[in-house]
Amino acid sequence: MLSKSILDPSFKYVNAASTDIRKTFERVRKEQALQSVVRSALSTQMYFPIPESMDEHEFAESMRLMHQDLDQNDVWGI
Repeated sequence: MLSKSILDPSFKYVNAASTDIRKTFERVRKEQALQSVVRSALSTQMYFPIPESMDEHEFAESMRLMHQDLDQNDVWGI
């Protein structure tokens, strides 16, 4: 997680007495889990190599279909 600068207009100061540490830990856990999934997905080519000519829309559609199959536990279309 990147920390915000105090000079950033979107920075909001919250004093320690008003901080709910449970929410902070929950948010950080979710961010770490998401980073882990993204890192894992980017480090492997599970089903097909990505051709250099594939544009972003084709890639996004391929990933959507792949995850749809995974969610249905029907990886090989059987």
